[in-house]
Amino acid sequence: MINSLTKPQLILLHGWGGSKNSLAELSSKLEEKYVCHVLEMPGHGTTPSMDFPWEMRNYATWLDKYLKSNMIEEYTLLGHSFGGKIILEAVTSGILKPNEIILIDSNGIKPKNSLKKNIFKFLSTIFNPLLNSDIGQLIKKFVYRFIIREVDYAKTSGMIRESFKIFNEQHYDSKLQNISIPTIIIWGKDDKVTPLWMGKKLNEGIKNSKLFVIDGTHGVPLKSPNEVAEIILNNTK
Repeated sequence: MINSLTKPQLILLHGWGGSKNSLAELSSKLEEKYVCHVLEMPGHGTTPSMDFPWEMRNYATWLDKYLKSNMIEEYTLLGHSFGGKIILEAVTSGILKPNEIILIDSNGIKPKNSLKKNIFKFLSTIFNPLLNSDIGQLIKKFVYRFIIREVDYAKTSGMIRESFKIFNEQHYDSKLQNISIPTIIIWGKDDKVTPLWMGKKLNEGIKNSKLFVIDGTHGVPLKSPNEVAEIILNNTK
């Protein structure tokens, strides 16, 4: 048992559309090794929304402010899905320098279906009046969810949706070589939201990383917290 006074600090970031409850079970299993901080993003759960559309740097700055306000200097970052994308922004931009990184089904790699998105955007400019109608909104949600497969966009609204449109165009494929921090990558082999090839690309691009593929889809930290926790506890310092 690690003394609570000497436990390392672990910052956990949930995925888009989640809340601090999303990673609650996983964090409880990691508390034998870490002091866990389960953060909740603005506009998620019970946390008020932001006053203006955020891009990735705003999320990284928000995380930096939390660490500074709590005087946390030595820490490990864990991010699921969009939470992982925040970590990629914070680390590649030099805003944060964690001791270790844990990415679970992380966002941040440019999807292969960008052509579909470009076609839809082009058609949107032509048929904009229709898309702004009630029927048009239903069509748009269907396209994003089942054709473009942007489920996160389909279930957002207001300022959160505006933020999504901004940062959804930000990717880190060309910046991965800037990460030299020890990184654990955990992926559900049947993930359809962020497919396994994205996890492999993160592993190939981050020089000091290890990839662990487990049974499951995009929600492995929620549905398989025991297995995810075991990987983390056995492969981090």
